[in-house]
Amino acid sequence: MLGRLLQPEIRDLIEARDWRQLREVLVDLSVPDVADILPEILTKDRAVVFRMLPRDRATEVFEHLEPEDQELLLESLKDAEVATYLNDMSPDDRTVLLEEMPDRVARRVMRLLSPEERKISELLLAYPEQSVGRLVTPDYLKVKSHLTVGDCLRFVRRVGEQKEMVDYIYIVDESNRPLGVVSLRELVFARDDRTVSDLIQPEDELVRIRADSDQEEAVQLLKHYDVKALPVVDTRDHLVGIVTFDDLMDVQEEEATEDMHLMSGVVPTEATYRSTRFFSLLRNRLGALLVLGITAVFAGTVLQAYEAEFEAKFANLVLFIIALMAVSGNTGSQVGTLIIRALAIDEMDRTDLRFVVARELLMGVALGIALGAVVGGFGFHMFGVTVAEAMTAGSALAMAVVMCNMVGVLLPIGLHALKQDPAFFANPLITTISDFLALFIFFETARQVLA
Repeated sequence: MLGRLLQPEIRDLIEARDWRQLREVLVDLSVPDVADILPEILTKDRAVVFRMLPRDRATEVFEHLEPEDQELLLESLKDAEVATYLNDMSPDDRTVLLEEMPDRVARRVMRLLSPEERKISELLLAYPEQSVGRLVTPDYLKVKSHLTVGDCLRFVRRVGEQKEMVDYIYIVDESNRPLGVVSLRELVFARDDRTVSDLIQPEDELVRIRADSDQEEAVQLLKHYDVKALPVVDTRDHLVGIVTFDDLMDVQEEEATEDMHLMSGVVPTEATYRSTRFFSLLRNRLGALLVLGITAVFAGTVLQAYEAEFEAKFANLVLFIIALMAVSGNTGSQVGTLIIRALAIDEMDRTDLRFVVARELLMGVALGIALGAVVGGFGFHMFGVTVAEAMTAGSALAMAVVMCNMVGVLLPIGLHALKQDPAFFANPLITTISDFLALFIFFETARQVLA
């Protein structure tokens, strides 16, 4: 936020080519603030400004940029500069950048890495997409179980500054299998002559995750056990690295954004809204709307089937149609959002089905009675419809709310059971189905009661 407030000052300094003063301003800003400013600078000046940062600070700023901004910046830097910054990057952040790049650019970048860093990147990129392995960092502390506390502390002092995570020290056996973990605090307050294996609590089983596991599973483990990092193991239970809190929070943000897009019928995109091309955004939004527009025509057939009879006998009930569709569609969308969220974070499984259905059936009845009474009564008192018409409209609305509430429950659960993402099209489809059901219930109730 601070960086954005200073943007006019920085723009003036760039236009005046006052590089000395600009460097002083940049040094006073935090790394996230500089990362906020950089994408807003004209492309022709961006590399010049970036080069003003000290090397270690420049690497941190680069890691804070979005992948598309990182790629644009790399294109404006010389190979030697690119090699410097990419070799200094943490392996997990570099992996995210490489997997976002076009193959041609990624190959160029890989050639610029040192043999050691290239080997690490190739190892991480060999894991499946969206797997925990893509987020692994080898910059962590591990020691053999026979080491004393004193030796371990000396080791931490010697190499800890180069590591991403120093809060935890992982203890492994001779085969590199994790035995446990101790915090730096525990280590500092322990006697120097004790072995680090003595500090492992026998009752505390080390939480770990396989490198080929889905990233969302790691997010759930991290939240459940309230830790800052998770050890990552291969198929033989050998420790290959750790995945940290900040990387998994990025995953959670991406998944939440994707679910929001899907629930609104928008095809997710990896790029930010700002950097997404107009026609890409048009294509992503148009597809869902076309499908929903076509399916909504079927709801129109209900209107067509009852149109003549309705105009002749139940003209006063036209007043309630918009209220009916708005209430029923939103009722389904409300509960659909709750169910989709519960499924996404594993709060619900098939054993909960009976409880959820019973609860939402009761909820639908309660909502329907309340809404039907209020809407029917409002129409009677404010717009002069008869008691019979008000009661018919209120009853039809109540039944529609019950049915649409159940659609909002059963559609996401059904998609989840079929191994489909319930977020995809769920809410728009719930709305369309709800409109169809609500109109049918409304017209058929009017025919049966008032004809």
